[in-house]
Amino acid sequence: MLNPDRRRITFQQVELGLSEAMAREEGRRCLRCDICKRCGLCVSICRDKMEVDALQFGYLDFDQPGFSDFRITAERCILCGACAANCPTGAIVLEDSNGDRQLSLCGTILCREKLEYCERCNEVLGPARYLDYVSKRTEKISQAFGGRKLCSECARKATAEFKSDMSIPTVRKT
Repeated sequence: MLNPDRRRITFQQVELGLSEAMAREEGRRCLRCDICKRCGLCVSICRDKMEVDALQFGYLDFDQPGFSDFRITAERCILCGACAANCPTGAIVLEDSNGDRQLSLCGTILCREKLEYCERCNEVLGPARYLDYVSKRTEKISQAFGGRKLCSECARKATAEFKSDMSIPTVRKT
């Protein structure tokens, strides 16, 4: 700030800003943009849209904080990533590495499962819990695959092959 005596006799800028040393010191501070801001979007997506209800974060209610139990998340979570995809701050992260899929909240691991791979092309499909969830939701089209685990591209090809085999009439010679 400009000194008060100098302010009275000149039209110079009053707020001078930070010195270079002060600016560097402020720049070193971590604002931690990846920390949960308690919006509850992850919980509502998991509970209402995915119908899994795996996230039990009691700290979301400011007035009456409830019980947080990460064990429930580990037991119920299907590792679909809907919570991470909808988190506005990036506090929830879903990562695939070394054959595992891991869900974490601000660095705390909530759930970890082994990954499953496509039987044709070896692309990552997701954990077994997630695949079970998807297969229950898509029972009608999974009949074409004969219980095989396929990625979306290989599933599309398998469906096309299955449909084309069914539509070609067989000609009998008598």
